[in-house]
Amino acid sequence: MLGILLFLPPSFRTRAQGGGGVRLALLTDPGAPNPFGPYLAEILRAEGWVAYDVVSPSSLSPTLLQMYPVLLVAEIPLNTTQAGILRDYVWNGGRLIAMRPSPELRAAMGWNTGGTLSEAYVRFEPGHPLVQGLVTESLQFHGVGDLYVADEVEVIAWFYQDRDTNSGFAAIGRVTRGNGWAVFWGYDLARSVALTRQGNPDWVGQDREPDGILRTTDVFSGWIDLERIAIPQADEQMRLLSRLIREGLAAAAPMPQLWYFPNGVLSLLILTADAHGNPQSYYEGELASIESFNARVTFFLTLNFDSCPSAPAPDSVNAWRAAGHTVGIHPYVGTDEWGNDFRDFRTSTMRTRDRFLRCYGPPLSPTIRTHQIRMGTGWVGNARVHAEFGFPLNLDYYMRGDVTARPDGTQAHGYLTGSGLPMRFVDLNGEILPVYQQLTNIVDEQYMAQPFYPDWRRDADQVIAMMDAGLNAYYSAFVANFHVDYYN
Repeated sequence: MLGILLFLPPSFRTRAQGGGGVRLALLTDPGAPNPFGPYLAEILRAEGWVAYDVVSPSSLSPTLLQMYPVLLVAEIPLNTTQAGILRDYVWNGGRLIAMRPSPELRAAMGWNTGGTLSEAYVRFEPGHPLVQGLVTESLQFHGVGDLYVADEVEVIAWFYQDRDTNSGFAAIGRVTRGNGWAVFWGYDLARSVALTRQGNPDWVGQDREPDGILRTTDVFSGWIDLERIAIPQADEQMRLLSRLIREGLAAAAPMPQLWYFPNGVLSLLILTADAHGNPQSYYEGELASIESFNARVTFFLTLNFDSCPSAPAPDSVNAWRAAGHTVGIHPYVGTDEWGNDFRDFRTSTMRTRDRFLRCYGPPLSPTIRTHQIRMGTGWVGNARVHAEFGFPLNLDYYMRGDVTARPDGTQAHGYLTGSGLPMRFVDLNGEILPVYQQLTNIVDEQYMAQPFYPDWRRDADQVIAMMDAGLNAYYSAFVANFHVDYYN
């Protein structure tokens, strides 16, 4: 990453939250035809930009905009007067970054387009100083992009028709106007990141793997390019946005940007272990291995609703907690090992939580993973249930099975959701849910099940390479799942 990244004290708040020191403005309209505009704020937060104001088109004025050196504009309709205010803002020294600009804003800025391109690729211009250190391969984007004529434009990225074919049109470009500059982002980054992370909403309810089970991964089957899965595609595009913001702020007073993880670490490894009524010795064996590395783990337990399990024992769970481990739930949807039939996602989650608290008491891990990564009702059905019952971190998105299998049967490792960062879910109406999505991307099932197990060393090497990249460029939280069932 370019520049110096600083930490802010916990007392810092944006003006919208009651504090001061705002340096960024986000222009969006929740009533716009594209509902994902508010999700740009989630992208800002994920990238560490916590000092921003949200403004509406109706509030636009030269007096308001002169407060902000950088203005980020969502994909929203603008009339000629509003576009003129933004043009004047740039001429007077402002820096504007517009997502899929409206025709009125294109006309005001002198940008010309030549058609559209959908569900394709974008590639950063390799010689541009803003992209140095970012990925050089083409990246997927989701949604519709406007093809910009590259003449008299500083091209930052190109649209590609497919993985390898340059369309000849600019995807991201900048022009200087008066004392400022303006950037067009030819597709909506907010929509693209949401669809990259959460999958294709049109495929909800389809068993696309197919294996007879509706899983969260089904909406990614054919959605993610396996030749690009080793790249956190959404994160790389968000990082380019950060670089543009940082350059736009360079002429203003310094502005802090939070780093991704605590204490300045480059990446994290988070250990989890799903359990399914396993003997006590299985837990103890895995714990001994993990503690030999001075590491800690979260166990996710399945529970019979008729009685408390003999293993793990409550005294053991309390001892694990005292040692710094955490324990949570792994609810079933469908029929469990004991014959209980819970076809209702909400009921299963509620009853598993309640049984856990009766058997083991608090604290209950605020993180959750659903058995078989079953998918609830709707695109964000799991997140809605988890929000209702107080689970703010969802690990239901997961690398496994035919979705991540190449044509030769080998497994592709990396970023199913295009991201190694926790971000909150967004629904199709643009509502941000109070639950964070975090990919589980180191999974024992990827290299323990036939036909992959004979080549486990190759798969392990790919995981190691992925984690090495997390120390160099692809800064990520890597979540691993080592089942208690298999570990010993």
